[in-house]
Amino acid sequence: YSEAAELNQRTLALRLQVSGEENEETFALQRNITIDLRAQGDFAAASKLSEEIYHKSKRMFGEDDPETLNAAYQHAISLRLAGAYREAAELDQDTLRRRIEVLGRDHVRTFGVNSSLIVDLREAGDYGQARVQQERLTENFYARFGADQSDATTNTFLLSVARRKDGDHPGALSLSTEALRRFRLFYGDDHSVTMGCALAHSIDLRHSGDLAAAKKLGEEVFER
Repeated sequence: YSEAAELNQRTLALRLQVSGEENEETFALQRNITIDLRAQGDFAAASKLSEEIYHKSKRMFGEDDPETLNAAYQHAISLRLAGAYREAAELDQDTLRRRIEVLGRDHVRTFGVNSSLIVDLREAGDYGQARVQQERLTENFYARFGADQSDATTNTFLLSVARRKDGDHPGALSLSTEALRRFRLFYGDDHSVTMGCALAHSIDLRHSGDLAAAKKLGEEVFER
């Protein structure tokens, strides 16, 4: 992550010299830097930058342009990580509506923002609504793209969390077991996505009563 951040900063400096501040390629690099800031845990700076990019994109390209919709999607992630769940949900709801109009319901980016909206609702405490919507989204994603690729596994993982938050602990354990197996195949044990899923799975194990396995896995994730 640190190497990526340094490279993005150098590339942005060159891009600014060539293209200036209000340029699509400049915005794309600034979005990368937003992601770098989030990876560093600087959610306040990430939210400030992503908001700036979003407003510039709206002014230059209009609210329905794919560039603006991508900027809105990224800003909502920053808001969610900063704890502004309701504000993130409002933005994701608007972005979802616009992506359906521009890209269609079955586009992978439409599914992506729909998934983000459900996470917003879940983190805001709307567990029942989030679980119902995630069940439907996961089923539709499998039907459209299949169940064997990484984005499908992400939906499986998100559904496991939604089920646990809504009180379905056996259903959550079944899904997180499968999601963790697949993430290990895709990314290995040391990837942040795998570790996030492993930590969630350790909670499912704990809720199932398998305290020894939960403790062991939780300690492994902590050390990683």
